[in-house]
Amino acid sequence: MLALAVFRFEWLKRNMPFFVRWGRYSWSYPASKYGVGAQSIVGILIGLSCVDSWFNALPSFPWSVLFVWSIGIAFFVAMFDLATHKGGSA
Repeated sequence: MLALAVFRFEWLKRNMPFFVRWGRYSWSYPASKYGVGAQSIVGILIGLSCVDSWFNALPSFPWSVLFVWSIGIAFFVAMFDLATHKGGSA
C-alpha cells in the first residue's frame, strides 16, 4: 500500500477510491498522498507488532513509542488534509 501511495497515487485514486479517504460514509474527505502514506505506515506497524508478538524481538516500550509517533503523524496529516479540503490555508 505504501508503494502504491508513493509511486502510483493516481492509479490508486482511480481504482481503489476507498483507500484515499479519511473517514467513512457521509463524514469523509479526500486524503493526500501523504495521508495515504501515513495510513499505510500505521497499518505496517500494526502488522509488525502482531508478528513481533510471536517472536518477541522488541520489548513493548519501543512499539508504544512507534505507535504514538505514527498515530500522531497520521492525525497531523489528517488535519492538514481536512483544512485543505475545507479550503482553508494550511
